Amino acid sequence: MINKEGVLGYIVSSMYFKSIASKNLRSYLQNRRLISRIVDFGDLQIFNKRQTYTCLTFISKKWKDHLEYALIEDIEGLADPRFTEVYYDTLNPKKWRLLSKKDQENISKIENMDMKLGIVTDISTGVATLSDSIYFVDSSRMEDGFYIKSHEGKDYLIEPQITKEIFKVSDFLSQEQLEKNTRRIIFPYTNSKPRSLYSEECLSVKYPRTYEYLLAVKEKLGKRDKGKRSYEAWYAYGRTQGLNGLGEKLLTPTFSDKPRFLLCTKRDALFCNGYAISPRNLGQKRIDSDLEVSFTEQNLRVLAKILNSYVMDYYIRKTSYVIEGGYYCYQKQFIESFSIPRLSEEEVSNILTENNPKKIDDFLLNKYRLEL
Repeated sequence: MINKEGVLGYIVSSMYFKSIASKNLRSYLQNRRLISRIVDFGDLQIFNKRQTYTCLTFISKKWKDHLEYALIEDIEGLADPRFTEVYYDTLNPKKWRLLSKKDQENISKIENMDMKLGIVTDISTGVATLSDSIYFVDSSRMEDGFYIKSHEGKDYLIEPQITKEIFKVSDFLSQEQLEKNTRRIIFPYTNSKPRSLYSEECLSVKYPRTYEYLLAVKEKLGKRDKGKRSYEAWYAYGRTQGLNGLGEKLLTPTFSDKPRFLLCTKRDALFCNGYAISPRNLGQKRIDSDLEVSFTEQNLRVLAKILNSYVMDYYIRKTSYVIEGGYYCYQKQFIESFSIPRLSEEEVSNILTENNPKKIDDFLLNKYRLEL
């Protein structure tokens, strides 16, 4: 509605820079070169009693080859914002990276070391039952060799052989907590790979106690996806993803206030509510191509320390998006371009034995040649 000389200024959520849902909006604004200037308040909370992440977006109809971007790190910075020119041809509608020149240089260094995470590893999603509370079992509750599962005031017995250990990644704040996991999941699938669903007849004969429980919750299972979707069988998981164990892996929640990559050595264990990072082509891909070793638990321990460092924290804060509470997104699309430096045998050994996070951070900041 503005004329050719008009300018529109919006106070708006900065989520539209990177959120998946805003891709079409970014394409629209980018293709028409509409934005002239953005003042980003980052994680500064501008409005009292409101946890929100905002920016000022200025729009005009004049054709332009770039927009001006400024990140305000404190309120005093509004008096003299430092703008960086961001050229439209460099933007990707998949997600916008609006960064200062220094940050652009640092991010480029982080993404262009020797091995990208998305190439040397597989980044996978976990199982999706669409009704976790029905399938989850607490292994600390046992009676006569059976797990106990309560439903509507009645206890049912679950055969341990039809369950698998599962890690709900969002539950764990530390490696110590993960090691104390007691959660298992009813797994109505065969152990052969690829997995196949037990027939109802086989399930009822082989695991009669569990079958009795599943019959009791059949109506609830039928309400998944609002009852609009058909499944291979009424007791099948809501999605078929993540049914196979990935071997040793690093687990990370989808959202976290800091890097939280935890080592899971249970090769056949399942996971949900997060992502797993596992070796691609076991025995062929390595963190360090100079080391004649396979991609083993030792490599994953080294990788965990790199991914839990300040370098990853800085990278995510600059390239991902944040939600209420200061939780940043660690989805595959935001971590797959993070790259791993080539390490000498001595450097690997030092990382493995060093337990002081600051010393690891200092080493990595130097290794990546970052200016922070």
